[in-house]
Amino acid sequence: ETTRGTAVHFLRLMQEHPDQFELLMSDLDKYLPNAIEEVLRYSPPVIKFRRTVMEDTELGGQSLKKGDKIYLSYPAANRDPEVFENPHVFDITRPNANKHLSFGTGPHVCLGARLARYQLQALLKELFTRLPDIRLAGEKRMMPSIWFNAIINMPVEFTAET
Repeated sequence: ETTRGTAVHFLRLMQEHPDQFELLMSDLDKYLPNAIEEVLRYSPPVIKFRRTVMEDTELGGQSLKKGDKIYLSYPAANRDPEVFENPHVFDITRPNANKHLSFGTGPHVCLGARLARYQLQALLKELFTRLPDIRLAGEKRMMPSIWFNAIINMPVEFTAET
């Protein structure tokens, strides 16, 4: 679900930011890997997670007690201005785009992160090589979910290969 969702958000964001799409298409091999990281940062496939505090601690000046439930917001973390300059700007050349937390971190990091990146690289390279004029052709429909940032329907158009 998350890899599929990221691929769809990739296409959406390229359409919403035509300057970035033009840059991507100017050298697909050069820009695609970092563009994938920027899409993951800018529009993470998972919105939130909840964790249980395991021992009394302090985080960001807030006291947390063992057993407290905390909410992790991936979109907020991925737009932290202390980590990302101009965090609300979509930029496929962002030098630290891969510092996003969309795959989690530490003992909770996604075991499939490397595979997801590989799949996205292969899928998107093929898509934009074979269908360079692919474009949105209607309104997107989002999955009703408190956990996933997923588009479940997004019509597109393109010129068929001959």
